[in-house]
Amino acid sequence: MSRQRSAEPLIQEVPELYSSRPLVLVGLRAPSLTFYLDRVPEQIERSRLGEWLGRGDSPLLVLDEADLQSIDPSLLARLRELGRAGRYCVYEVATRVRGRTHVTAPASESESKIVGATRLTAYLHRGSLP
Repeated sequence: MSRQRSAEPLIQEVPELYSSRPLVLVGLRAPSLTFYLDRVPEQIERSRLGEWLGRGDSPLLVLDEADLQSIDPSLLARLRELGRAGRYCVYEVATRVRGRTHVTAPASESESKIVGATRLTAYLHRGSLP
């Protein structure tokens, strides 16, 4: 039970959470995420998700899997899933570029290296790349 409530498996599954991108919890609380990432994510209600998608700062959005059915499908269509573990799902905003879905790249070269190194560490521990 505690493993399912903990954010530790999510962080192992989605190394992008270690990036400096804004982190937003949508309609949930995850104290263990604050503990493991050593930063406090923003929290919003599900009803405000549409406002956040237009912010332009490439947030990582953490949602409860049970809440996905209650979110407007047009909003979900604007998101790209990065991974999930237990009840937590992580999404980023996907934008349209010339009729194709485009996902914003890491904000900096150093952030890209951090994500790459984290994926390599996950590979070494699990034996497969995410």
